[in-house]
Amino acid sequence: MKIRLLSALVALSISSITLLSARAEEPAALHDPSREELSAFVRERLSEAVLLFDRHFRVPETGQYLDAIVIGEKKQPKLPSSIAATGVGLVSLAIGDALGVIDNAEEKAIKTLRNLLYPNKKSGFNVARSKNGWYPHFIDARTGKTSRGSQGKVSTIDTALLAAGSAIAARYFSAKSFTQGKGESRVFTLSGRLVGGVRWSKAIFNVERGLIHLIFKGKDEEPLERVFANPFDEYALLPCIAMRGEQLAGRRGPAHDLFFRHYADVRTLPMNDFKGESVIGKRNGNFIAHFTHLFAYYYCNNFGGQAAYRDELRQLASADRKHFKISGKEKFPAALWGLGAGSEIKFDENGKFKRSGYGVNNLGKNPHNTASPAIMAGFAPLFRAGSKDDPMMDLYRLWKAKTCRYDHLGVGFLWRCSARDPKLKVRKVEAVDFSTYLLGFAGREPLISVAFFRHFNL
Repeated sequence: MKIRLLSALVALSISSITLLSARAEEPAALHDPSREELSAFVRERLSEAVLLFDRHFRVPETGQYLDAIVIGEKKQPKLPSSIAATGVGLVSLAIGDALGVIDNAEEKAIKTLRNLLYPNKKSGFNVARSKNGWYPHFIDARTGKTSRGSQGKVSTIDTALLAAGSAIAARYFSAKSFTQGKGESRVFTLSGRLVGGVRWSKAIFNVERGLIHLIFKGKDEEPLERVFANPFDEYALLPCIAMRGEQLAGRRGPAHDLFFRHYADVRTLPMNDFKGESVIGKRNGNFIAHFTHLFAYYYCNNFGGQAAYRDELRQLASADRKHFKISGKEKFPAALWGLGAGSEIKFDENGKFKRSGYGVNNLGKNPHNTASPAIMAGFAPLFRAGSKDDPMMDLYRLWKAKTCRYDHLGVGFLWRCSARDPKLKVRKVEAVDFSTYLLGFAGREPLISVAFFRHFNL
């Protein structure tokens, strides 16, 4: 089987690589799965998540990935591509190749990266980068033109998410190519040009205060005043990549100083308390959506490799469960929790259905009681399989009870719904917000596991 390559990949030296739902029944009432049933469930859901990206998020003509898809629609409206979603798509190609469920995955990754780097004279596809290599967040998936939502702006964090995904794909396909005696993969070369083409330290505004630029205006990167990120939020991924780039280049620069001053030691991160659980938050005491913590876990070894960080994530998962138990006064389905972002059911002040829209939820803000199986899945590799607190057991129960369960043209998956009334369906699934579902199931699939991310990310 292809994934047996993984045993050989462990031997590769990373440091030597250049930078590059209708509710049928109460879920908790279902029987607990056997080890074999749970294993089959993980493999099936992971395979379908990979296929959702390959068949429906990916635009075959250019290899770019849509920001979102409308569930159940065969012909998608003209939705933009998100470069962050394309980063996830590249990870899904590597996972799909390892599972053996995607044909020509390496060629697809090459097409995606080549179009992001060079104008395509045949199709006319062309993406404009800023002078230091940053990409706009949203582009037209078929032309490469900057979409209206990103007009005149480039995004540092979305460029980082693209870089993280391209690096994982590059290292996976190159390791596979070497084990087959073929030498370096073209994916590795293209990814190196993409990641190495960004001057990452330019995103840093102030090392001492740990401030990072969120966006720049125009090709010449005019900074926006007072628009900065500080520890700890989703921008933690950006200084990790920048720091790693300096390490691989054999030098110590501002990114190294910023990361080790503000991010490297979990004990120095801003901590909040939620009902006796210690959770990483923001300096001002606010809570943050949990995809933030999970992106750092999967994409940055300096976080994922720390036992203290993994312990914090387990406490965060416990706090997440407590939030739903308390806010629902123990009336919500026990297996349903997860605080993240994406489409959600919104209610009016009288508690009646209002519309489906977009929302970002955390321990301090979840007005519509939205639950996210994608966040639940992201936590799953941190727990022992089959244990009382194993999120995968909850996901299994949700699937069997058809709670938060969706079908998009024959591909099934679990996605966001309101814990108040799980039978109400959202209209869209957003690729980046759904990504922790893919990452979490991959981390629990024995043929891949968390080792895949530890060995192939930056």
